[in-house]
Amino acid sequence: MILLSLLPKKKAIMRLKQEKKITEDQSCNIPCTVRRLCVRVIPLFAICALVVMQLLRSNAALSEITPKHLDIPQTTLPQQKKQGKYAVAFVIAGCSWKEWNSMDSCVPYVLNAIVAAHVLRKFQSSIDVVLKVRMAASSDETSFAELSPEIEEWLSKVGVKLSYLPKVRLDNFGTTTIELFRTLEMVEYDRVLFMDSDSYLVCNIDRHFDLSFNGLVDETVAFTGGAAPITASALMVTPKLGAFGQVMDIIHRYRDSSKSKTKLDPIQGWGHPIVNEKGDVVKEWNWYAVNGDQGVLYEWLMHELKNFTLISNNLYLTYREVVDVTPNFKSVHKNSTNHMISFCANKTEPWILTCPGGDGTGKPSSKGTLSQTIHHFSGGFKPWGQGGITVNTTEKRLFSELSARDKWRYYLSEANRTYSLNLPSRIKMTAKHPSGGGIGPNVLLSPDVEIPVPIGNQD
Repeated sequence: MILLSLLPKKKAIMRLKQEKKITEDQSCNIPCTVRRLCVRVIPLFAICALVVMQLLRSNAALSEITPKHLDIPQTTLPQQKKQGKYAVAFVIAGCSWKEWNSMDSCVPYVLNAIVAAHVLRKFQSSIDVVLKVRMAASSDETSFAELSPEIEEWLSKVGVKLSYLPKVRLDNFGTTTIELFRTLEMVEYDRVLFMDSDSYLVCNIDRHFDLSFNGLVDETVAFTGGAAPITASALMVTPKLGAFGQVMDIIHRYRDSSKSKTKLDPIQGWGHPIVNEKGDVVKEWNWYAVNGDQGVLYEWLMHELKNFTLISNNLYLTYREVVDVTPNFKSVHKNSTNHMISFCANKTEPWILTCPGGDGTGKPSSKGTLSQTIHHFSGGFKPWGQGGITVNTTEKRLFSELSARDKWRYYLSEANRTYSLNLPSRIKMTAKHPSGGGIGPNVLLSPDVEIPVPIGNQD
């Protein structure tokens, strides 16, 4: 009886458990489905998430690499790099000719412009090369005289843009060097780099122009010199109407106000003393060509322009105008008031590679300034001798092993072949200086020295 009474209870309990299980399964039908799906799908989502995160990291890494490849820090890189119209300009003066190979010593400077243009084209530059020529005062040609047709053809084949400057009554060093400021009249260009006619470029310099055009350096870029605080052997300018006349006015003002026509006042110079932030005179006007282009250039930059960039070795020095209302000038300038001058406000390391596209030597380029792309054959150590120039080089050596003079000769030989110039193997020259004389003590001070006038003001 006891066994029989327990069996129904056991069946009842089993039935209750079955009903409870069914009820539980029905009550958690949706959560259980999700749970089962999650067990299968979550790993896939996790893998996808990891892939997406890795891609994002890769993109971040690429954004960090890009500025390094462009050699400009990301914080200063313009959103969209703009490019202007640029030119490199050379000026030669005192040239005359009967036949092209007896044209005094202007010939090598013509060939130097050809070399500069060839190098720029070789390294895919879009910059124009302009040669401004002033014929000798003693030549028989008219005011805007011309070189020989053969020389003009050389320049045309290479793509050098030739223009002529009006002759002066008497050629001398002063009237020649001051013509560098003609670059300020080249308003068809956004930037112009003047270079001494015995200088040439070793690589593409487009991006150095871009730095100025995009505002990373100033509109005007000058260079320190070995014999002068600011050299006149190179200068980047932004051409503007009236700017050339402004520079010439510096000379006229000095002549009108100064008693001496043979020597600059060592303190006042071309118009202002050289002082520090406190107004103390720190330097005298006594460097090489101070009475010529290098003195006038210093006065124009420091006291007329005031805001410019000065390249010193491998640094950009930013100069800004300062108004000193309580000057403390020494000597006769002690009581001056409200003196305005430019002082160095900032120093910046190079933004880009010296030669982004290389310089033909196969050596990697490091960061550097525009000055490192210019080779200046100063003094007597030039690629040409007093007797002439050998055009076609035959010695077989690696380009990287050549001296600067031999590289220039190599490029001239290469340009001769590339543009079919048909230059003779040897070009004879006379030893006469093309400008009509060396530098003297009163180069631009004497009223007898003619000062060029703006082209638009020619009679």
